[in-house]
Amino acid sequence: MVALLLCGACSGGAAIDSTDAAATTVTATTLAPVTTTSVLSATTAASTSTTTTTTVLSATTVASTTTTTTTTVAPATTVASTTATTTAAVPPTTAAPTTTATPTTTVAPGPGSIGLLNRTGTSSGEIQTWINAAEAGLAGREANVLVVVWPIGDNISDEPDFERFDGAPFTVNQVVMSQVEIDDLLDQIDVWLQADPCAGRDRYLRQDVTLRTRLWMEGGADAATAPDPCFETRLVTVAASPEWSEANLRHVVVHELYHAFQQRLPNWCGNPDLPRFDETRWVGEGAADYFTYSVTAELDRRSDAVSELLGEARASYMDGSPDLRDGAFATNSGAALRLMVERGALDESAILDASLFHDCDWSVLLGDANPEVGHAKGAWYEIEEQGGSYGFGAGALAG
Repeated sequence: MVALLLCGACSGGAAIDSTDAAATTVTATTLAPVTTTSVLSATTAASTSTTTTTTVLSATTVASTTTTTTTTVAPATTVASTTATTTAAVPPTTAAPTTTATPTTTVAPGPGSIGLLNRTGTSSGEIQTWINAAEAGLAGREANVLVVVWPIGDNISDEPDFERFDGAPFTVNQVVMSQVEIDDLLDQIDVWLQADPCAGRDRYLRQDVTLRTRLWMEGGADAATAPDPCFETRLVTVAASPEWSEANLRHVVVHELYHAFQQRLPNWCGNPDLPRFDETRWVGEGAADYFTYSVTAELDRRSDAVSELLGEARASYMDGSPDLRDGAFATNSGAALRLMVERGALDESAILDASLFHDCDWSVLLGDANPEVGHAKGAWYEIEEQGGSYGFGAGALAG
């Protein structure tokens, strides 16, 4: 069974892009050991080191037709309400000019590899830069990850169509890839899964992944999620809207990558339906957005990641309410985590290197029984503008 990780719609490997010249590249990046402190300031935990092997993904040795039709994405990280289901018109398929990709060699995913399949107008080299930056500071990453990015067209319905997408909270959009292009991309995903040490052993598991992904691609879903068919096998699947800028696409890809890096989310901590996991869902989403603002600021050579995060959270509050889940849920949750960091109740490095999720303790330590959690969830929106920058007011910090 494939469990869907927490998603944005609803977190260096080499790449193959339909617009790039075919290439076979294998690189290796060794992460330096990182020592991190545990979630709460009173405990410490040693982290591990890891070796990252980059994987070049490719098509099987047949000429395929792949196209690029979109730019990229607004980070819609708030999960839509599950109370409304709509029936939208069947999304039309728009034919696009085709190019023939030169067949290349498929390299099996190695331990800790990250592969990329990109069919958008953003170059694979650019997306690879985001991937490299995202994984650079991680502690002990273990899973193989495949990042799949494809274009969708204009939105048809604003409401999630749970029936069309088998319970997933995605909206319906125009389909801009041809059936041949969809089939080719799914074939390449299956090639990667077959070569994966875990997914390769289970034909039914692979079929479940590809059938779900086919449903999203052929149905025009605005998918942004991180399926995890195995503990050591993760995917990042992002459908890029034509309304998204490149910065928007970057935000969503990095956010979903972080979910792929989170080792112990609820489905790997026992029963994900337990009340404590619903209670702490904000932690997983907030950490992903906190991480994303940090990585994107680094890529832009900026030092205002915290101010940008808090500014966006303040805007979300002004448009919504003090409820953490109202508006930009992931960004609001990231602001709440930042408040805990500034109050000394949470170690920032555990968020940024993802060691916070190396075991399941986070779901207990950051539950509602923790008074610091209660304060953060009740004061996350007490953000003030100070000379063009954003920070917490004195009441939030001292309360």
